[in-house]
Amino acid sequence: APVSTGDVFALLSAMFFAGWVLCIKHLRRTLSPAKVLVWNNGLSLFLVLPIASLLGEPLIPVTLPGWLLLVAFAMLVNVFGHIAFTYATGHIPVSLNSLMLLIVPVLSAALGWALLGEAVTGIQLGAGTCVLAGIAFGQQGWLAGWRGWRRGALTR
Repeated sequence: APVSTGDVFALLSAMFFAGWVLCIKHLRRTLSPAKVLVWNNGLSLFLVLPIASLLGEPLIPVTLPGWLLLVAFAMLVNVFGHIAFTYATGHIPVSLNSLMLLIVPVLSAALGWALLGEAVTGIQLGAGTCVLAGIAFGQQGWLAGWRGWRRGALTR
């Protein structure tokens, strides 16, 4: 089957996201989560605003629901989500933090079903189950290693 434009952009998105995660890990060695978030958002604004303007995208909501959605997105996703991710990246291996991010599509599908009435197929349910199992197995391996390290640290 031919490769679609969506497939190419999905691969590029995954590559850029992996680079972002590694940058966050590197920055957390010297900066607080709040400083990393401020720099992340500032640079994103600087890079994305001109592109959105050139494409003619609306930059300011014109309705109250639009503003409420923007504020909710800013607070829930940007502040709470990114701060939590950035904080965790400073305290656990980036491999575990990235593994935990795999829950995002599963939660998105579940919330889409619960809040928006979107259909979830059997294949999606099966894939979500596999993702959750992979997260559980990955976390168990990391926790076992951490517990072993802690036991060794406590006996010294």
